[in-house]
Amino acid sequence: MTRVSVALLVVTSVATSAAFALSGARAHAQDAGIPDAGPPDGEVPDAGLAVDAGAPDGASPDAGDEAGTAGSGAGAAGAAGAGAGASAGAAGGEDRFSEPAADPSTPPREETPEERAAAEAAAREAAALEAEQRARREGRPPWPPPWCDDDVPPEEDPDPAHDPSICEAPPWGFFGLPRWHIAGRVDLGFLFLRPVFLFGYGTPHETYVAFEIDPLIAGRGVGVYSGFRAELPFTELRAGARYFFTFTRSFLRALDTFDHLQIRDRSGPGAAYLSLEAQLELSIPIGPISIDSETTATYVLAETNSEYPFVFEESLMVVLEPPFVWGTSLGVAIHFGDDDAYYITPTAEIIHLVEREDIVLRVGLRAGIRMWEDLELRLIAMPAIVSPDSLGAAAGDTFLLGIRYRWVTENPSR
Repeated sequence: MTRVSVALLVVTSVATSAAFALSGARAHAQDAGIPDAGPPDGEVPDAGLAVDAGAPDGASPDAGDEAGTAGSGAGAAGAAGAGAGASAGAAGGEDRFSEPAADPSTPPREETPEERAAAEAAAREAAALEAEQRARREGRPPWPPPWCDDDVPPEEDPDPAHDPSICEAPPWGFFGLPRWHIAGRVDLGFLFLRPVFLFGYGTPHETYVAFEIDPLIAGRGVGVYSGFRAELPFTELRAGARYFFTFTRSFLRALDTFDHLQIRDRSGPGAAYLSLEAQLELSIPIGPISIDSETTATYVLAETNSEYPFVFEESLMVVLEPPFVWGTSLGVAIHFGDDDAYYITPTAEIIHLVEREDIVLRVGLRAGIRMWEDLELRLIAMPAIVSPDSLGAAAGDTFLLGIRYRWVTENPSR
């Protein structure tokens, strides 16, 4: 009976421990939100495990009952332990991979300097793309470049293409990029107005080819000049025709010399003439100075006769016998001041009166101040030093002070 008592005591202890373990595992699984994994619906726990297999031969039936009872208790304890371990493992796995809930009381995370720099770079790229597309539609390069807004000193910028001067002014000139345009200039001074209109293609007033029309309005008469003009680096060329009808002059008698009163004589036929002109200008820069030259060839068509063979040519300001006359000038332009805004050009000009077999020599200077890119104050003092005539102020631009304004339509740099 002692062995039976010991066996019953062991079985009771094991069953009690298994019950406590199973209860704790279920409680932990419920806290973790895992449902109880009981037997499937409609199934009854297998009762065969608790069926007594009978006692061996010669053994006491009571002993067999005790052993069977002990084995059943041990199996239940093992199943309970396995269930508890699986529940704990599942709970631990869920805790390991699940995202912790955000605390509403925690303030939002601030943007790091790296993230802020990346956002600014993306915004600059978008602005640059928009500027490039807009400039392509307008037919010009984007300006200013987007890198002009970078807070990088020029000496620390590794890209040599990032010229800081481009940020201060566009890479094209004041009058914009090459394009079809209407441009012109106006020379205005005391008792004179000389407008010029240009219709052409290129960079206005810099490098272009254009058709030119100049209305001529003065107290002495009216007229018009039309032709073609091309301005290239260091070179300017024009060719055209000028018609002028004078109110105050007539064709002149055949004299060896003329004075300022004789050229106002109106006793002859009224003077009107057509002159065909070609002019070539060169400007060769050499450091702060430039060598400037101007050569003009003129062929005059006038209805003169043997009694009145001479005519006063208004543009050249000489008395000539048609048809041919030519002239050339040479000067040295000295530029100084901020952005070479000031210039003085000592100049000598010679005009050959072919049919009269004589010359006119003028010596003086041209000077100016470029007040803005499109406005200039000009001074011309070119009196005649050598001449077959005594024409006084009519022999040349003895003292001419005025302004020159240049304009153009559709200027994209404004």
